[in-house]
Amino acid sequence: MTGDYLFAVPDSWAETHSAGRHLITGRFRDGGLSGLGPTLYAFAPDADASAGSALEYTTLLEYGPVEASVDDYEFPRSIDDYNHSDDWREALWVSAGNQTAVGIIGSKALGHHWYGYHGERMRHNWVIADVPYPDFYSTDPDGKGWRSHNRTPMIIFYEPADLAPVASGTSESWQPQPYAALRMNPDHFYNQHDIRSAAFDPQAQKLYITEFSDPQTGQLVIHVWEVQTFTLGIQSAPKPTGFRLTANVPNPFNASTRIQFVLPHAAHALVTLYDINGRQVRLLADQVFPQGRSRIQLNAAGLASGVYFCRVITKFGSRTRKICLMQ
Repeated sequence: MTGDYLFAVPDSWAETHSAGRHLITGRFRDGGLSGLGPTLYAFAPDADASAGSALEYTTLLEYGPVEASVDDYEFPRSIDDYNHSDDWREALWVSAGNQTAVGIIGSKALGHHWYGYHGERMRHNWVIADVPYPDFYSTDPDGKGWRSHNRTPMIIFYEPADLAPVASGTSESWQPQPYAALRMNPDHFYNQHDIRSAAFDPQAQKLYITEFSDPQTGQLVIHVWEVQTFTLGIQSAPKPTGFRLTANVPNPFNASTRIQFVLPHAAHALVTLYDINGRQVRLLADQVFPQGRSRIQLNAAGLASGVYFCRVITKFGSRTRKICLMQ
């Protein structure tokens, strides 16, 4: 099943990039059951198609399979910062003035994640003595599932120009990554876990997002935002295609953590660890790495608890990521 969301792209874009197929469908299923990120496929209605026949389609976005994960924390060919308990519910073509983007809406899982009940990860000494141990049905009336310590309602944005090479076959389907993310205020929602659907009105420049305030009673709430164009006062340098400091797992860590980055071509990389004051603590690597995903294991022996920064410098640019050490 791929039809969790459905939207249209402009005919001009479809004619140029997806053989005129202007309807986009796809889905995201937690646990990696639809791949390690949201999917996007373009198709067009066919009045001559017979019952049971398959429509031709163009792949725009499709990340790697869940079977490639070896430990539920390391995800080859995934969306950046993928978590099994992410929850992407809707996708839209959003435009304002001459600015366009594909927005994917849902809630981002943060922190540690696991499969089971919310109450399973509650330490016993957190339970107040005169309060009964939590009933799993009260926290998880729908049963087990992928859980995380925290969630935030979010919209991630893809540049349509990054999807075009996938449609033409000149780029792999797992290579496009979101260029920005908008964290929506959780206080604006009754229950951000139950964001259900969304729609964008290009004439009125309004974005509509629905949620169930109470799944048991079925009350549906519609939130409305006005979409406007804006110009940044400070323009950031363009992000080099293919070079990403994807993750370090686990984070926070207390023994060791694996630093991962992706290079579009084999190149020399300098990987350095700094403390919160910007002082170099350790040189982790100074060598040539192959094309694709590379990993470096950081052993925390001799390091004090605190916040550190890992920086990767290559000819494609530099990336920095915060690391939290808890001894």
